[in-house]
Amino acid sequence: MKKRLLKSGLTLLGGQAADQIAAFARNLILARVLTKADFGLAATFSMVAIFLETLSNFAADKVVVQAKDGQKEEFQATAQLLRVLRGLFAGTILFFLAGPLARQFNVPEATWAFRCLALLPIMAGLFHLDIERLQRDMKFGIFSWVYGGSNVITALMAYPFAHWFPDWRAMLFLLLLREFLLSLGTHILAERPYRFHWDGKVAKQIYRFGTPLVLNSLLMALFLQGDRFLIGSAEKNFPQSGLSLQDLGVYFATLSLIMAPGRIFASLASTFILPLLSQAQDEEGKFRYRYHLCILPPALLGAIVAFGFGAVGKDLIGLVYGEKYAAGGLYAGWLALAMAVRILRVVPTVAVMAKAHTSDLVRGNLIRVLALPAAAVALFFGYGLHSIILFAILGELGAFSFLVSRLSHYSGIRWKEQLLPLGLISMGALAGFLARAFLHYGSLVNIGLACLLGFCLLGFSYISLADLRKAVGFFLPNKLGPKEAQP
Repeated sequence: MKKRLLKSGLTLLGGQAADQIAAFARNLILARVLTKADFGLAATFSMVAIFLETLSNFAADKVVVQAKDGQKEEFQATAQLLRVLRGLFAGTILFFLAGPLARQFNVPEATWAFRCLALLPIMAGLFHLDIERLQRDMKFGIFSWVYGGSNVITALMAYPFAHWFPDWRAMLFLLLLREFLLSLGTHILAERPYRFHWDGKVAKQIYRFGTPLVLNSLLMALFLQGDRFLIGSAEKNFPQSGLSLQDLGVYFATLSLIMAPGRIFASLASTFILPLLSQAQDEEGKFRYRYHLCILPPALLGAIVAFGFGAVGKDLIGLVYGEKYAAGGLYAGWLALAMAVRILRVVPTVAVMAKAHTSDLVRGNLIRVLALPAAAVALFFGYGLHSIILFAILGELGAFSFLVSRLSHYSGIRWKEQLLPLGLISMGALAGFLARAFLHYGSLVNIGLACLLGFCLLGFSYISLADLRKAVGFFLPNKLGPKEAQP
């Protein structure tokens, strides 16, 4: 069992790492070549694309993994039909909203580009769901090849596109290319033929499971992209804040760097941890045990992110993007703290999904979304980016707390068990801010010293925390880690 978990996990991790590294490389190339204003407008295209990708993360694919009869061909064919219909609906809505969106960002000349983005959900709707079905048996090879390969090809084309179209059009065409390659890849590597079927019972099952997830996806899209929307539209809606598309370019570059590890883990969790917890959804002891082990690695990852950007965020941004984006270092540490809590929140989110209590996901994300109007009020009164980040941290903590409280009602997971992962993140952030006060050397020296200190803290945490050692051992071969047991 553990050897299979390790092999599956490494396959998925490799694919997700290639996917996210390539996506980051694409953004890095465009940030280096384009002006800050053009990169800011390109960020609005990426924002819309991620918004639509969030909506594409619909129950029709997740229920194929979660449902006990999701293996059946008729079930999969019905899910594929529903996904196509949803993609056509989303594409139509975006096509007619293109004009208002362009005016919100004060770029009416880019209306045609926003209309072109309507192709993204249509192509996403044509995905072959075999890549989801195979995850039921912890087979992630096709999934990794499709997502990793499409982003690698797009990254390789980023530099030529940036020179052929030396403005925001480069991002537009790269996003369209990526979605086309994703859709094509799911069909080329599928095992089953692609077909449609209508089964009313399956459709109702997907509807019951998926309606809360659709609402949840809408809320996720709001809080994931809402901060960028506020910054990008501030020149028109909140001129007293002093923010513009150039600030959005810097913010987007900073966030892309910070989010890279979080995106890898989020994809890993939704495709790897979901089947792991779903297998134990009817065994409370095993479910609690697996949840407890699964939440500690992301807590450690979040602590590393918070420490690294808190200590040398300015150095990292300047080294990667160049001095024109160095302003992002002023708030990178706080933004990393918000991202660390978001990484941690992935595990209770997946646990709630595994228990099929998807309506709780909506309520949790609603709490997170409430941070956006508070941030808008702060911008209205002339406060800057730090106010947006502060409310993001509070929103993430509120959403995490709610999900854990709900899990305690139907899975026996206790709140006190979350103190260790939250403590790891807090200590990582605090250590990072303290280290920054003493790192006043050159960028490379600062980064080297921070890495040395980080490895020392990481080793100390592993040696001193038995639960962390147990969590790492769970995913290692039997010779290195303990057998699975119930508490």
